[in-house]
Amino acid sequence: MRHIVTFIISLILVSCVKDELKVYQVDITSNEGGRVEGLYLKSEVLEGQSITITAVPSNENYQNYIFTGWSGTISSTENPLNIVISNNISATANFRLRTILEDELYSQIDYNDPYSFLDIFIKDAERYGVDLSNVDVDNGKIKIDYELGEGAYSVLPCDPNKVYIVYGGNLWDRRNDDLTNKYWAIAIMWHELGHDILGLDHLCKGGHIMSGRHTPCQGEEGDQEFKVMWDFRYNSPDNYLNFQRANEEMFLMVDQYKINCNPNSGKGNFKIYN
Repeated sequence: MRHIVTFIISLILVSCVKDELKVYQVDITSNEGGRVEGLYLKSEVLEGQSITITAVPSNENYQNYIFTGWSGTISSTENPLNIVISNNISATANFRLRTILEDELYSQIDYNDPYSFLDIFIKDAERYGVDLSNVDVDNGKIKIDYELGEGAYSVLPCDPNKVYIVYGGNLWDRRNDDLTNKYWAIAIMWHELGHDILGLDHLCKGGHIMSGRHTPCQGEEGDQEFKVMWDFRYNSPDNYLNFQRANEEMFLMVDQYKINCNPNSGKGNFKIYN
């Protein structure tokens, strides 16, 4: 009888050891546009163990991605994702480029309110460490002028505390037509506010938000393509045509020229046509 009990106990112990040694394969990867953080991303993991994986979108080189979900043996949009291991796991984090309407700031723009653009412009400057708290937002003026049609201009480029923009009615009416026109609405406002708040002149060189040769411009031309804000796109893989890159350089005054506001220059309060 003693031998039988001993044999049964031995079987139980062997069974427990086998259960303790039961492991599963974990293989966690990511597609272009981000990475995965967590432990045991490519390893053997004991059954019942809990792991947490986090998809981290890339925001490098002016390419801003968002996480879209996990695929593989796991299908989920949770992030971070907690997994209790009960079988072999294979999961891939998927990403895609953001649209301008998914940007953390530009997504807050109310396209029916021109003053919403002014508020976001000031917040956009903060992203680059530029303080525009001096701007008198409450008394700012953005006029939608149907007689102007397709144009836009700054009225007070030599007073950094005041805002007065005139925006063509035909341009304004197209702002909600599609994603391209929504982008153009931002780009045009940023160009005119670059004049009005930042006091920036047109650049003869292309590839900048303030590029413009239709009026006297500053600096050497420096390139043959001469692309302007109309040609830029949010998250463009072409750095020359990338809106975020051009936007950062405008706020940080990279290759920018200030308007000559000397009273004798004739550029006190004047119109800069876009």
